[in-house]
Amino acid sequence: MIRFTRLFFGMGLLAVFAYSCKPAAPASSGSTDARYSEDLSAYRPQVELEKVEETEEESSKPEQKSYPRPSADNTLQLNAALDSIAENTRKVRYIDGYTVLVYTGTDRDKAMQAKAQATHLVAKHRPDVQYVPPTYKVKVGRFVDRLEAQKVYATLKVEFSKAIIIPEKVYLK
Repeated sequence: MIRFTRLFFGMGLLAVFAYSCKPAAPASSGSTDARYSEDLSAYRPQVELEKVEETEEESSKPEQKSYPRPSADNTLQLNAALDSIAENTRKVRYIDGYTVLVYTGTDRDKAMQAKAQATHLVAKHRPDVQYVPPTYKVKVGRFVDRLEAQKVYATLKVEFSKAIIIPEKVYLK
């Protein structure tokens, strides 16, 4: 009997809750009510345009725009700043970039095999073998941003399961 009472009370509570969540009246939008109209022309500003008569010569000429005259000339300062930027970029010999490392180990033969296989997959990016005692490293490509390296990495990851993208200094010519 207690279970029946709890069930009946729960159902009644649920019905009251559902009824209270129901909107009282349907919402009406302004676009569905066709009877409403309002004239706002009395509040609009009135602009009177003067009619200018043009001669035939004036109407055939293209309009010339007048530009404001510069009040100060900063060409010297601008040229000096551009020259200093150009000088600083001439001093830079490398940039921070990325490469794909496909093999690292102490076996030279495996390094050469990895280079040959990488050359077969992506010949455009010229795989390179570096020997830093006691390890050989096979690196593929020199990329400025990681997104470029990701494309080559996706190709190489099929054959080289341990391939990774590593940051590296990319030397400029």
